[in-house]
Amino acid sequence: MVNTFNRNQKWEFYFEGNKISAKITDDTEFLKRIDSGEQFAKGDSLEVEIEIRQEFDKSVNTFVNKSYKINRVIRHIPRPPQSRLELE
Repeated sequence: MVNTFNRNQKWEFYFEGNKISAKITDDTEFLKRIDSGEQFAKGDSLEVEIEIRQEFDKSVNTFVNKSYKINRVIRHIPRPPQSRLELE
């Protein structure tokens, strides 16, 4: 049996210190590598091209982010391995 990654699911990320949800629509290499078994874990980073949809809010006279979409994953950066703490 082959498990494939659910491409319609939103991922949760931290972007500029804010928690966001975004779909990854990049159908090139990244999702194929995940489907092929590449490890991806909490604490990993992605360098991406992100699309942010904004709407103008007259009440505060500014644009507000409404949705996010990852159009292309440029690079997957695994988190560094945790070092062992030697206790005596």
